[in-house]
Amino acid sequence: MNKEVKKSIIFIIFWLFGIVLIFDRLLANFSSVITFGTGVECGSIALGDINNDGALDLIVSGMDDTGSRRLDKYINDGTGNFSGPTSVGTGVHYSSIALGDIDNDGALDLIVTGTNDNSGRLDKYINDGTGNFSGPTSVGTGVHYSSVALGDINNDGALDLIVSGMDDTGSRKLDKYINDGTG
Repeated sequence: MNKEVKKSIIFIIFWLFGIVLIFDRLLANFSSVITFGTGVECGSIALGDINNDGALDLIVSGMDDTGSRRLDKYINDGTGNFSGPTSVGTGVHYSSIALGDIDNDGALDLIVTGTNDNSGRLDKYINDGTGNFSGPTSVGTGVHYSSVALGDINNDGALDLIVSGMDDTGSRKLDKYINDGTG
């Protein structure tokens, strides 16, 4: 029996001209392109249900066409339409972002690395469960040109943090931060 795969693929492309969504079915041609929002460069995106309504929302970081650093959220209404942007906090570029529940309260929190005013950042934003974030709170040594990942690397049930990038002195770093479960 041959069953058609019904899983959708969503690609998100962002640059100076806007955020572009491309929807279609797995192994098929892409047919629908929807441009929305303010595009950024030298940034990062993350998808996750930040307001616990079952729909994937969007976090975007980077620099817009005016040179302003951005860290914004777009809320998905469940049908693929996004409202926003709404500022989450301190904008960065040359950035990396990750969503994960770092304080074990069931809400996706946000980790942000990148450059702001020529200094590296490594910050956390704690989600109240409705998509509103408090912070930033510095997590450790800030980095530029960075990557960040969350995962439980020591099997204690708490998401730990791996960060790679260049610190303010020009030294390249690959650091791990072990989470005690409280974020």
